[in-house]
Amino acid sequence: MNRSAWWKYVWVWLLPTALVLANTVWLFVLRSAVLGKGAQAVAQLKQKESQVKELERVVQELSATRERLSRLREELERLREQEMGAMRERLVPFLQEVGVRAQKVGLFPERIAYAARKDTKSGLVHFTATYALTGSYEQLRRYMAELEAIPQFVVIERLGLRGEGSAQSTDISLQMVVGTYFSDWDQALLSQVGAQEAESAGE
Repeated sequence: MNRSAWWKYVWVWLLPTALVLANTVWLFVLRSAVLGKGAQAVAQLKQKESQVKELERVVQELSATRERLSRLREELERLREQEMGAMRERLVPFLQEVGVRAQKVGLFPERIAYAARKDTKSGLVHFTATYALTGSYEQLRRYMAELEAIPQFVVIERLGLRGEGSAQSTDISLQMVVGTYFSDWDQALLSQVGAQEAESAGE
């Protein structure tokens, strides 16, 4: 078929060719759009999965934190009730323990002074007994061990040399401050033991 014949029957082959080209272009555009949406959907899916995992991790951490907080609150209540209970229940036994255990090792506290102050941050009452002891090194060492064995909550807060011993004596003189904490403030009881009220603190 010569060139003139092609142009003579151009309407026969041009229309199908145009349709084929149009379909090809349409399929290419459609395929690109579908692939683009698919890739976008996959990316969104991965992003959502990552966000879900992160939220699950945060939830687990919050759950663990709640459990720790609950245990801490229970421990705090136990400490308040058992270790740092009411002053009327613990003050006299505390003072007796301090004195009796000193006498047990042959020591006799001198000039005992009591003080109490409120800790505004914890809500507890800090009580201290300040007194002097004079004895041998072994007696003082045994007394420290006795204080540590007291079942109540007791803190040896300060030790200091009260003065120099004489050349004829090997005894040591110490100024001691022993403290504890109570869950409440009992003014009547503090007045009975002659405790001085110190300035409240927010430790």
